[in-house]
Amino acid sequence: MAEMSSRAAALLMRHYASLYGYVFVLLGNHLDAEDALQEVAVVVAQKFGGLDHEDNFLPWARGIARIEVLSAKRRRSRLPPLADPDAIQAMSDAARDVDRATVWSERHAVLLKCLGSIPAKSQELIRLRYSDECPDIETLARRVNRTVSATYGLVKRIRQVLRECVERKLAEGNNAT
Repeated sequence: MAEMSSRAAALLMRHYASLYGYVFVLLGNHLDAEDALQEVAVVVAQKFGGLDHEDNFLPWARGIARIEVLSAKRRRSRLPPLADPDAIQAMSDAARDVDRATVWSERHAVLLKCLGSIPAKSQELIRLRYSDECPDIETLARRVNRTVSATYGLVKRIRQVLRECVERKLAEGNNAT
C-alpha cells in the first residue's frame, strides 16, 4: 500500500502542471482549482490500484478531475459558465488529443536516439526504406544490391532492434519517475 501511495504521489507530481491547467481552465479560479486538485489527489490515492497501466495515468487522473469539477459545480453556483458539462467534455476531448500528441512526440524523440545508436549502414537502409526514394522493398533491394528476401530480412532485424531500444528507453524513463 505504501508503494502504491508513493507511486501515485510521484505520478501526481509529474503531471501536476497538466492537471492543474486543466482544472483551472474549467473552474477559472486558483483557489477552486487547488481545492479540486486536493480532492483529485485523495481519489487518486484511494483508487490507484485500479489503474491498469501507469502510461494511462494522466488521462485517468484527468477523468477523476473532470468528475471533481462537475461535483464542484453542483456544490457551488458561482462557477463561471465555462464549467458547463458540454464545455468540460470539449476540454476532455482536447486534452486527450494533446495526450496523444505528447506520447507520439516522446516516442519520436526516443526513436531518433535509438536510430543514432545503430551503425551508419543500418541508418541509411532505414532512411531509404521510409523515404520516397525507395517506395517499396524491391526498389530498395536494387538500390543496395541485395536480393529482395535478404533486404526484407535485414530491414526486419533493424526494425526489431529499434523497437526493442525504444521500448527499453521508454521503460527506463517511466522507472525514473
